Amino acid sequence: MTAMHQTPTGAASIPTAEENGWFTMAIRPARLPFRVALSSWAVAIIPGCLIGIYTAIQAPRSGGLFLVTGILAWLVSGWIVNRLYASYHNARRRVQGPFQVSALGLRTSDGTLIPLGEVDGIHLGNAMAGRSALVGGFGIAAGAAQMGAAAMDRIATVSYTTEVEHRGKITVLAGGLSQVQARAVCLEVKRRLAM
Repeated sequence: MTAMHQTPTGAASIPTAEENGWFTMAIRPARLPFRVALSSWAVAIIPGCLIGIYTAIQAPRSGGLFLVTGILAWLVSGWIVNRLYASYHNARRRVQGPFQVSALGLRTSDGTLIPLGEVDGIHLGNAMAGRSALVGGFGIAAGAAQMGAAAMDRIATVSYTTEVEHRGKITVLAGGLSQVQARAVCLEVKRRLAM
């Protein structure tokens, strides 16, 4: 049976499916900020332009074919680069698959069972915490470094994690979340564990 639980903070509902006392929580990560995702499409202009120019050189009397080919190449390469870019950042943001919660404990997305007696706490974290960018230099190098630092700051806002502390280590249950999402997941996990 699938149910939607409205969080106390008024955040988006957390979808849970119950089976044999285990609640499966499939948390959808927050989207990457628009400016960060837009940069992947900007990178994709390069292959689009190259293919358009190549078509214009190979078939000079093709009319507007080079323009159409260039735009299609940009769209296809943009989609591919965007998917690669998102998967790279999702790995850095520690995006996880569904996990399960019951009164017996937690089962992580990789199937590891953490008994309730071993759970020391449920915490918020940020996958980008501790990362820093050195900005210096002059001209283009300084501008590129500043843009990189600004992108890291934007990504950090959607890199919050819900973590379980157990046996002296920390395991991420859900990642790639906004602070509100991570707090709502944390509260829901604590509620299900009766902590």
